[in-house]
Amino acid sequence: MTDNLNNWNNTQSRYDQLPVDVETINYAIKNLNDIVSNLNKAVVNLKADINVIVMLLSRMEGLMQEQVQISRELIGKSGKSDKEKAVDTPTTD
Repeated sequence: MTDNLNNWNNTQSRYDQLPVDVETINYAIKNLNDIVSNLNKAVVNLKADINVIVMLLSRMEGLMQEQVQISRELIGKSGKSDKEKAVDTPTTD
C-alpha cells in the first residue's frame, strides 16, 4: 500500500511542477466531456443490442417450447406399443 502511495505522491509532485493555464484546463475538460459523451453513446448502443438479443432469445424460447410440444406429441403417438394402443381403444362388451 505504501508503494502505491509513494507512486501517487511522486506522480502528483511531477504534475504540481507543470505550469497550468486556463487553456490547458479547458482543453482537458473538453477531452473529458468528449470521453463521457462517447461512453454514453456506447452505453446506449449496448443497451439497444442487449434489447435485440433479449427479443431474439424470447422468440427462440417460444419456438423451442413449440418444438418440444410437437416432439412430445409425435413420441406419444408413435411410441405406444400395441398393448398400450389396445388399452387406449375402448372395448364394448
